[in-house]
This record gives sequence, structure tokens and C-alpha cells, in this order.
Amino acid sequence: MLYWLHRNKSEEYPVKLNNLITNAINLLAEYTHPRTCTDFQDVYVKIVKDYKIFFKEDSSTIYIISVWDTRQNPDKLPIQKK
Repeated sequence: MLYWLHRNKSEEYPVKLNNLITNAINLLAEYTHPRTCTDFQDVYVKIVKDYKIFFKEDSSTIYIISVWDTRQNPDKLPIQKK
């Protein structure tokens, strides 16, 4: 979020983006949801606008691995295939 704060010189967009992503993560935690598989073992993705939220889950916890801006080069994705 600091990137957007420095880039836009305004708190408005980073706050909106933070709320959007937080709400999406809360929905993952609160509701049974269809899981979209990825090429990564036991890793799923939720797409929110231009962002992908990569996560793992077990019976009681959702682990956020990365929030990725899809406008970046996919070769720079910070998680590795198994």
C-alpha cells in the first residue's frame, strides 16, 4: 500500500485498495467458497480486480501467501511451483 501512497501522493486509493482486499480475505474466512486451483501445490487464488490473492487453507485457518498485482511480469511472482 505504501507504493500507491507514494505514487499517488494521496491516501484515498491505498485506503480503498486495502479495504477491497481486506473484505475479500474476510469473505474467504467467513464463507464456504469455490476454490480456484493454481499451478502451485495446495495453493488457491481469489481474483479481486487487478489482484490475485494466493492462499492455502486447512480446516481452521486461511494462510495468505501473497497479494499479487496482475499487471506485473508473472516471472516475478514471489511463490515457486512445486
